[in-house]
Amino acid sequence: MNRNLSKLLLAGAALAFVAPALAGSFTVLHTFKGGKDGAMPIAAMTSDGQGNFYGTTRNGGSSRCDGHGCGTVFRLGPDGGFTIVHAFRGDSDGANPYAPLTLGTDGAFYGTTQNGGASSNGGTVFRLTSDGQKKRLYSFLCAPDACVPEGRVALDASGNIYGTSVIGGQFDAGAIFKVSPDGTEKVLHSFKGGDDGSFPTVGLILGSDGNLYGATLNGGAGCSSCGTVFEIAPTGEETILYAFLPTGGDGRGPAGDLAMDGAGNLYGTTVLGGANNLGAIFKITTARVETILHSFGGPANNDGAYPEAGVLLDGPNLYGTTTDSPLAGGTVYRLKSDGTESILHLFNGQKKGAYPQAALITDGLGNLYGTAPNGGATNRHCGSEGCGTVFRLPQK
Repeated sequence: MNRNLSKLLLAGAALAFVAPALAGSFTVLHTFKGGKDGAMPIAAMTSDGQGNFYGTTRNGGSSRCDGHGCGTVFRLGPDGGFTIVHAFRGDSDGANPYAPLTLGTDGAFYGTTQNGGASSNGGTVFRLTSDGQKKRLYSFLCAPDACVPEGRVALDASGNIYGTSVIGGQFDAGAIFKVSPDGTEKVLHSFKGGDDGSFPTVGLILGSDGNLYGATLNGGAGCSSCGTVFEIAPTGEETILYAFLPTGGDGRGPAGDLAMDGAGNLYGTTVLGGANNLGAIFKITTARVETILHSFGGPANNDGAYPEAGVLLDGPNLYGTTTDSPLAGGTVYRLKSDGTESILHLFNGQKKGAYPQAALITDGLGNLYGTAPNGGATNRHCGSEGCGTVFRLPQK
């Protein structure tokens, strides 16, 4: 499990198993080499609507940032061609992007870096065009400002950027921020911990009602490490929609981005909790009723465990990844509306990748795409753990 998540969590019955997809249906599209090529693709990729996928690597690129590289933005073309669009330089340019990119209506991508910035090491918000023209929009100052953004940003119709930071804010327990197109930043909400929640590692999604939805890894009513799901208006009014419970097989520690269906119901994962304390998939209705759709059973039950990524909602099915599995390298799974879970792929921690932590995306043609931050070829930059991969596999 991700070290940051395990620290923040303060630690605390599988359904039917279906055999993985047949060999040969899983394809590695790119193996990262480290150095200029990038390394450790933690985040999900984003489609530009023209057949290209854009993603980030936390390390690699330049030789700066203690020699590990400050991270990159890459493009994967429909023909499999791979291009580094931007290599972060650290300092004022930003360093170590952790979150996926968001495509704006202007055709540019918007994102954040965990570290770097002009005035501190609290991270940045940036705009990047497909030809590599990058502009830093804001540098975080840390408490009482936001600090260390890890989640995907959301954009409204006016071009305002909304996001979360895992720490910072007035109480240094995380914050929700807004950055206007001219670079003006405002903290909309500072998490207080306790009932209000703390440490929002999850990005924001914009609902059809114009409000934003997200989750905190910790906090909640009566449980310091269970987490919450919240709604926040663009003006800053926050509402806790659900606080996870420490008992009864409820989830604990929502760690991946939420998904919303056409009726406004929310779906997500918790990295712990569920019937086996190995993670769960949940649904929260517009009436604030929560249901556990699946409790992961772990390797002992031929299932995955520790779903750090959020879910992809595609039609009636949910797709996602776990970081542990019977082969110890993680899984890609599908959950049907009838509650049947199928393991579509088992990672073995070797050349095909290992420990996927990012949500999946689809090309609309029946294929899933994702990233694994480890695995791939052994090399001098990443050693035997590998620098990660980009992969594709069928949805069926």
